[in-house]
Amino acid sequence: MVFRPQLEPLVEGGLRDVGSCSTRLPLDDLIARAREFHGDAAVARIEILEGGNGATTIRFADKQGVYVDPCTGSVLGQQHQWGGFFGSVEQLHRLLFIDDADIAEFIGGSTSLVLALVTVIGGLIVWWPPNLKALKSARSLRPGRDSTPLETSTPYGRTVRIASATFSARRPPARVFGKRCFAS
Repeated sequence: MVFRPQLEPLVEGGLRDVGSCSTRLPLDDLIARAREFHGDAAVARIEILEGGNGATTIRFADKQGVYVDPCTGSVLGQQHQWGGFFGSVEQLHRLLFIDDADIAEFIGGSTSLVLALVTVIGGLIVWWPPNLKALKSARSLRPGRDSTPLETSTPYGRTVRIASATFSARRPPARVFGKRCFAS
């Protein structure tokens, strides 16, 4: 969803392609054109796309959006808020296909909690030293005499290990349960 503003004009270009003009029609005129197309419903919000250079979306209370060319006032089309590629993906992401909002929020929150716990526990497993002597030195942020070469390869190797325990490293660890995983 990070690249939605850049990709949406390519995916849903028919609803967003407008020509350039020096003056835009007033919003009251655009709302009137959208109501002629959609019907007399309450306007929920107005979206002025692409920094004022794109189509204007008049979103009604029933979540239908009417795309209007702000230069000519012509209606470009209509699409539900959760319609199209990105709307469908967002609907799945927010679990909006579940009718009961309380159940959807419970499922989403529980899933987030489980994934957070798995990430933290996995990071601790990566960080955990192979024996009790190494555990004592692993608590400090400065490498000591009993450090392994991997820990002393950077000035603050211990900090890296603690950060990987918190944020779960993306590369394989040097030791898991005291056994080497790859050649150094």
